[in-house]
Amino acid sequence: MLRIKIEEVSRVRAGVLSGLRNLLLQLAPSEPNLNAEALQEMVSAKNTFLYIVREAQKTDKIIAGCTLLVYTLLNAKHARIEDMVVDQAFRRQGIGRELMRFVLQKAAQEGACKVELTAHPERKAANRLYRRLGFKPRKPNVFVFELGQKI
Repeated sequence: MLRIKIEEVSRVRAGVLSGLRNLLLQLAPSEPNLNAEALQEMVSAKNTFLYIVREAQKTDKIIAGCTLLVYTLLNAKHARIEDMVVDQAFRRQGIGRELMRFVLQKAAQEGACKVELTAHPERKAANRLYRRLGFKPRKPNVFVFELGQKI
């Protein structure tokens, strides 16, 4: 297995923005480009954590990443994983599994009792991974309201 290093991003440094852009394009090619100001705002937020993965011996290339959001509801603290992606050239090497285990431990350390995520059905390998880790599918009605539309 490839030796990796997982790190939390707390400040936008050279290479992080471009590395994350490359990953996000693989995850959702139609999404708008990430900019440095938005990224810095995100990593500065108290309950938002950005994790990136690099090869242990080559620290310049970001090969995976995800965001962990921790929030408090009326009855408990919960967490959500967003933008989980492994670079196409590094998939099927256990990197996603290792990153997910790391992030689940961080959610527990933050006091979350539950972690949620969404995965597009077409991402079959990701869906298998989540099930193997113990995530259980749930089929509620999910509604989205785009705030740019007329209310």
